[in-house]
Amino acid sequence: DGDSPRQHPKRKTRAIQMPATRAFTGTDPSRAKGTLKAKALVLAVKEYARGFSLQNTINDANAVAKRLTEIGFDVHVISDETIGQRVTQKLVKKYLREFVDEVDHDTVAAFAFMGHGAEFHGRHYLLGYEMVEDPAALPDEAVSHQELLGRIEKKQPLCTLAFLDCCREDAEGKRGAVFDKEGLATLPGPQ
Repeated sequence: DGDSPRQHPKRKTRAIQMPATRAFTGTDPSRAKGTLKAKALVLAVKEYARGFSLQNTINDANAVAKRLTEIGFDVHVISDETIGQRVTQKLVKKYLREFVDEVDHDTVAAFAFMGHGAEFHGRHYLLGYEMVEDPAALPDEAVSHQELLGRIEKKQPLCTLAFLDCCREDAEGKRGAVFDKEGLATLPGPQ
């Protein structure tokens, strides 16, 4: 949820450091004949409807963006602060579409989301400002992280990295902006 993950009693954080060149070991050299591109989109949603705010999403996004830049990524940060307005579902979809359009077979793609999420029928959704009221509307109104990864993988990048720093509410059979479970469930891959 972007709020002090180091202080959450149920979370364990493990840091892994490796030189950027190690990430490409084992990659078929014939795939990297063109110019290698490392592109990243970091999305942070701080403000949510009804006054709900995740105070640390901006700091977390900036820290991730800084580290990705240090290891050679071209990073685009989208947040309430960088665009000067609320990060709505429409804007989340727009920036994700633009990011996916930039990915190709010579790209190392990294995507990070800091904000609120929900689960419905085994799919995990990333939520913009509006917070989806009706769980059945999630597939139409929110972004499924599995579908996003699937769209990226169809572009056949060299590597895809996804960082999700969000709580995951179980919306199964629930109605309302806030549901009753917290924490991340197992996240399936692209579909």
